[in-house]
Amino acid sequence: MRGGKLICWLFPVFAGLPATASADAAELVLYLEQQIDFSSAAGMQQKNIHRLWYDGRRLRVEIEGGKHRSVLLMDGVGQEIKLLFPAIRSWARYPLEDYRKSLGARFGRLIAGEITLEEKEEEENIGKWRCRRFVLRAPSASGLSSELCVGEVAEVPAGLYAELMERLGLDRVFGGLYQKVQALGKVPVRVKSTVSGQGEEMRVEQKLLLAEKRPAPEKLFSVPEDYLEITDLPLPEAQTGGQK
Repeated sequence: MRGGKLICWLFPVFAGLPATASADAAELVLYLEQQIDFSSAAGMQQKNIHRLWYDGRRLRVEIEGGKHRSVLLMDGVGQEIKLLFPAIRSWARYPLEDYRKSLGARFGRLIAGEITLEEKEEEENIGKWRCRRFVLRAPSASGLSSELCVGEVAEVPAGLYAELMERLGLDRVFGGLYQKVQALGKVPVRVKSTVSGQGEEMRVEQKLLLAEKRPAPEKLFSVPEDYLEITDLPLPEAQTGGQK
């Protein structure tokens, strides 16, 4: 489903990222882990785990669901991304701008128009975080609707995720949503979304499980030396783990 699959990209790094790693914690990186559950009226159910490491410049995102696992590497200085396919011990590189454009071409613009976040009075505890609810109001051809629960996460400053989402090109799909959430000064801890399209309704629940600073494993942000570079894999296939 066109829109539903992209919702998983809302929060791999939507939880917010610090601008730089401090000198006192140069050996530590930010680690975020979240669970994303997909379901549909037709009975489809799928659970993905997203793991993110960030050292203030370099980014590693792992997405694991069922038997499939993919890895994205990005350097804050370079103008390319690297996609790793552990199952076949291979990888491919793509210009960053091509990656941005491909997201817009593949999924269209889920939000097109003025965005408002309607605050609700209810608060609740999600994991170890105290959160307040907001409802997303925005015109959407795909019928996107979302409820966000946001709170203060000590390990995660609420400043840079909008800039990073723009770097990835997701602003071309979700409009100014990231800036709106950034203005709240908090971090999305849970997001419940519904997307309608192609005669099917997809429900997605994303929940932050863990946020901490931890030592970085050796070569965390590097391509393993024994991986084979693939030079002829079209980007749309690479985004689905090499599957057409």
